Amino acid sequence: MVVTDLGGTMVRTDEAIIAAVRRAATELGIPDGHADPVYGVFGTSIWQYIHAWLPDGHKDRTDACHERFWELFPHAVLDQIVVFDGVEEALVELKRRGVRVAVLSGLKIESIERIVATFRFQDWDAVRSSMPLKNAADSRAEGIKRLVEDFGVAPQRTIYIGDTDHDVRQARKAGVRAAVVKTGGQARKHLRKIEAERPDHLLTSWPDLLNVVTACVVIVGCLMGLAGCTSSVAPEARTYLAAPTVLRGVEAEMQTPGFWIGRLAEPDRVILSGDEIDELNDDTQTRLRLTKDIANFPLEFDGPDLRAILKCELNSFRTRTLYGGDGRQAGTSFYASIKDNMRLESIGPAVKVRFGFVVCNADQRLLPTAEGLYAEVGDVDFDEVQNSALDIGTPVAILHTSADRRWFYAMGPSSDGWVEAQKLALCSQERLRDMMSRPFVTVVRTKGDIYLDAKLTQHYGFVRMGSKLPLADDSDGDLVAVLLPTRREDGTVQVRTGYLKRRETVAGNLSYTPRHIIEQAFEMLDTPYGWGGANGQQDCSQFVQEVFAAMGVHLPRNSSDQARVGPILRCFEPDDSDEDKLEAVLMHAIPGVSLLHTKGHVMLYVGDVAGRPYAIHCVWAYREPGSDADVIRVINRVAVTDLHLGEGSRIGSLLHRLHSIRAITQGSRNSDGVDAFCQYRRRLASSSELPTQQL
Repeated sequence: MVVTDLGGTMVRTDEAIIAAVRRAATELGIPDGHADPVYGVFGTSIWQYIHAWLPDGHKDRTDACHERFWELFPHAVLDQIVVFDGVEEALVELKRRGVRVAVLSGLKIESIERIVATFRFQDWDAVRSSMPLKNAADSRAEGIKRLVEDFGVAPQRTIYIGDTDHDVRQARKAGVRAAVVKTGGQARKHLRKIEAERPDHLLTSWPDLLNVVTACVVIVGCLMGLAGCTSSVAPEARTYLAAPTVLRGVEAEMQTPGFWIGRLAEPDRVILSGDEIDELNDDTQTRLRLTKDIANFPLEFDGPDLRAILKCELNSFRTRTLYGGDGRQAGTSFYASIKDNMRLESIGPAVKVRFGFVVCNADQRLLPTAEGLYAEVGDVDFDEVQNSALDIGTPVAILHTSADRRWFYAMGPSSDGWVEAQKLALCSQERLRDMMSRPFVTVVRTKGDIYLDAKLTQHYGFVRMGSKLPLADDSDGDLVAVLLPTRREDGTVQVRTGYLKRRETVAGNLSYTPRHIIEQAFEMLDTPYGWGGANGQQDCSQFVQEVFAAMGVHLPRNSSDQARVGPILRCFEPDDSDEDKLEAVLMHAIPGVSLLHTKGHVMLYVGDVAGRPYAIHCVWAYREPGSDADVIRVINRVAVTDLHLGEGSRIGSLLHRLHSIRAITQGSRNSDGVDAFCQYRRRLASSSELPTQQL
């Protein structure tokens, strides 16, 4: 998590604050105080600043001047408040990487909100004030601690960024990493005082923060433990072995959905009705802003915002050591060619949005290239450029075209990136909206084959679980006829009739019950792992997304975003014991409803046997202790495991690394509805208890 100060750090406020103080003093008949900002108290509180600024003989007027200041600030001086270069681009990139971003300032909350409302960037995780009492010198540190506690982030995984030596001291007292950015006047004028406090990071500009996050934010990825949705840190262990076919602690009966469904008291209880699912989806889209409604996407997109998004994406790759498929390190010439292909200079102030559909299984890339980039030479299963994969019929908003015209930059319902132009077909938003408003079928098998003829001999392609296709009028018998978007030679959409086996689909959505969730998850048991949906497969978060999509629940694409949906049943602190976490899982997690989150990984909870909790998840590997270093056991598929997997390794078990438990339902953490729902418990029949093996 990045917690940032506001004035002097993200925006230039020195002149505005001084102007408001002087105006307040003048109106009260108080002569000017210090000509230069009083640096010794700048960044602590406005009251302390005013008190130090007022001339001797007038310091008893501090309260009156302070009161008048807040009547003037910031609206009377808003034109003097300017966002520093690179701030908003860096914020966009931080959020894209899954980093939480919070504002914590010593200004009044009304003033903070008024200032941040002028930003183009609005995706804050929290906007808070640490405005203290007159003697509350450590209120900023307390505010940082509260943010760390509220979001369940380890202090050592949190960076506080400011512009004064006081900010460094407050970060130290809060136990987080301290960063200072030298954009503000205070930092430039008093750099020696700042350096004397020895901040962890001294930044020349905001884009430098991206390098810090890349270096300091440990992303648990494919080679650091359980791969799912993030991977940028090279592994320490180098010994790779195949995992056993049946993992320890897992009996044969546990690999069927019926085993877990049979242990539920009410497996067919409807968790959310259709209307309630619509409300949950709307909350994910409008409040959390983690998904998008392409049918109602704006017809214009802000050009500077798009340029910032694309530029930050390119810069995030430049700061890393990555290798091409030939084993050579990607260098300056490679990234220069990518930048040229992006045509950033051609993006105007307003971008006219085009619309279309995906017409064949399409990889979504973070850069306009099919060439892969890898954290290690030969690590070809984990292409860092791969963002996601889009199924046939996915609607997209197209914002930009590459110089070679082979790539479109397209925003989809849950992810954004570059897609090969030949895999998209253009249409008007009205036609897109009409297609999406029709009655539909949902694919409920791991993959559903689409044919162009009713005899099922002309194979067109496949769609993954949860994909939705509009019904054609002539559906009957064992086949389902759907409206299939295809591409004409001129790049526009041509709707044809496609056919699927009826048993591979359901009309509308499945009802959201624990039975259906567990059955859909086990439908994909043993299917291969695919980083970013590569090769038509799925990673941990896409697995979860596809399962819930079959119920009509629209989850975000990445695990870090999925960890923000639904009420928190439990959130763990870094020093919570494994025993506390085990008790919490057994008491609060709901089979077929709860998602278990570790850093960079997500699992679906299915229940427990004899007090041992289990989950089904798409997993690449786990660690086990070796003689000198951890051994990496490669699973590379959807598997049932217990949460003790990885026990004794350097990074610990799944249970040890558990970050939070969420329920994919409605309600807040403390709502009565959630409390009542959490009383829904599974039935444990003593006759069905199975012996378990110790990992």
